[in-house]
Amino acid sequence: VVDIGLDVLGEEIVNVSQELLSAAAVQELIDQRFVESSAAHKGTRGHLLVAGGSAGFYGAPKLSALGGLVGGAGLATALLPADGISAEAGDYLEVMCSGSGGSTGTCLDRLSVADFTAAFEQKHAVVIGPGLGHGDESAEFLTGALKAIKESNVPIVLDADALNLI
Repeated sequence: VVDIGLDVLGEEIVNVSQELLSAAAVQELIDQRFVESSAAHKGTRGHLLVAGGSAGFYGAPKLSALGGLVGGAGLATALLPADGISAEAGDYLEVMCSGSGGSTGTCLDRLSVADFTAAFEQKHAVVIGPGLGHGDESAEFLTGALKAIKESNVPIVLDADALNLI
C-alpha cells in the first residue's frame, strides 16, 4: 500500500477504512459470485449507484455502471445531471438513469446532494467521480455527498474526478 496523500478529507467528512486484498481473497469473491441458488435473480445480486457526469462527460458514469453489471451487480443506476439523461439516452440500456437538476443541469452540485441522498438509500455500493468535473460546483457536490453517506455502511469508491477534486 502506497500513501498517495488523500488525507485531505479527514474524519470529519467520511469514515475511511481500507482493506488490502490478496489474490486468494479476490479469487474467493469471484468464486462466491458464481455460487447461487436457483432462486437468484438481479434483485439478489446487489444494486450499484454511480454518481457523476458533466457536460461532455455524461457517458463516464454510465460506462462505470455497466462495468459494475459485468462485474456481478444485479442492478446499476447512474445519477447524472439532468442534461445528461437526454444526451446519452439509450447508450446503455442495462443501466437505469436518474437525473438531478442541480442549479444548472449540466453538472452535479450542492443542490444535487438531496437527489444523491435519496438515490443511495437501498443501494449496496456507491461510486462517485466518473465524469464529475473539476469545478467548484462538483467539489461542493462531492463534499456534500460524502457527508451524507458518512454514517451509512455502504461501501464507496471514489474514482476519476472525485480523486482529482480531493
